[in-house]
Amino acid sequence: MYLKNPGIDSQDVAVTVVAIEERVWFGPGMQYRYTLKLSTLQSEAVYECQVVLFIHTWIESFNEIKHNGCLNTARSVEKRGGGWSPADTNDDELLGLLEEVYLSGSSLKAEEVEVVAIEKQLVAGMNYRYTLELTHLPAHPIQCQVTIFHQQWTNTKQVTQDGCVFKRSVEKRAGGWSPADKYDEELLGLLNEVYFPGNDFSAEETYVTYIEKQVVAGWNYRYYLNVERLTEGKLENFQCMVVIFVQDWTNTKEVIHDDCQAPKRSVESRDGGWSSADHKDPELMSLLNEVYFAGNALSAENVEIVKIEKQLVAGTNYRYTLLLLGKFVQCQVVIYHQEWTGVKQVTKDECLSAFKKRSIPGRWEVADTNDETILGVLVDVLLSRSNVLLADVQVVAVKRQFLPPLGTNFKYTLRLHAGSKCDCHVTVLQYCGPGTGRAVNDCGIETDN
Repeated sequence: MYLKNPGIDSQDVAVTVVAIEERVWFGPGMQYRYTLKLSTLQSEAVYECQVVLFIHTWIESFNEIKHNGCLNTARSVEKRGGGWSPADTNDDELLGLLEEVYLSGSSLKAEEVEVVAIEKQLVAGMNYRYTLELTHLPAHPIQCQVTIFHQQWTNTKQVTQDGCVFKRSVEKRAGGWSPADKYDEELLGLLNEVYFPGNDFSAEETYVTYIEKQVVAGWNYRYYLNVERLTEGKLENFQCMVVIFVQDWTNTKEVIHDDCQAPKRSVESRDGGWSSADHKDPELMSLLNEVYFAGNALSAENVEIVKIEKQLVAGTNYRYTLLLLGKFVQCQVVIYHQEWTGVKQVTKDECLSAFKKRSIPGRWEVADTNDETILGVLVDVLLSRSNVLLADVQVVAVKRQFLPPLGTNFKYTLRLHAGSKCDCHVTVLQYCGPGTGRAVNDCGIETDN
């Protein structure tokens, strides 16, 4: 497996196996660390290096080289400017340097670290590059690298590169999601094994746009999918999310969250993929305050939330329908939120311009007869106090007149009977605030007060 690697040409290099160490891997496989001596046919130079291989028990395609410290070693790496060459992983001085300079001031514990390989580089002093395996998550070891610069004549010892602390902090965070490789064959195989069998769309109709992982009592894997398929001759395209839980030691593999089921898709794929959201959801209210009202001339006190809708894209769009108090005007704001990158931004804003637009006091304007807010004024001030229902009334026309600071006048032209051609009229003065106002009419509608 390894000697077939293009970096090792067996015709030019003699390979001697010095030692082999094995390590039981959690799951179906073993990890082997080979210490090799390489000698070139062109010179008497001998180099020692290490290779780490993972061998899967029954799936050959899962075999892989986990670490290759011997690549191109036979070319005498140290003779090239800036080249790295292998160093002894059992060298007490180099291990002591790692302990003194790095581990003593790191959040990593020595018992959580295994030194896989050490390389050295001649500069104005020496660089030592340590390949470490972090074992704080026994079922899922993580490899990373740390580089230490050492200049003996000035006694300089310092870490110049640290790729381990970030990995550990992200992976170990309780409940924290971190990115995973969307091309990882094991993760794609898990999706094929657990999710697609018995589903009404196939892997061929699906593109994985993103994968995240989360440490729990096992692992959660969150897949962001883009599905494109033909349904009844029409091309259907939608985005959705699936979460699969894996617990190796109990062989548990199950779908714990699925946005892609048919009922969800039928709603999401209609009218641009918008579906209803809870307009009292504290998180959605907080998102509006944080992203939209902060630094805006329009404040939360100026509006009433009529409804909230959501749309799954590469992230989520939230569409807020707002009522501008005192103007009886509805408008919309759209906020885009991508959780895994922390992006939160306003992508559409109809409300600020409507808020700033100055209505001319005293002038009558034609209003929309289907506007729920304007019909609500008629019900609130007149019909709710009588025995007439809105369903029994045909609203033929509406006019509106702003009278700041008093309120707003509405003139409704109504027909009370189906098929009637006789119009009657209602005038409502709506004071600044719901539930207040007075009405006069020539329709014969009598109120309780």
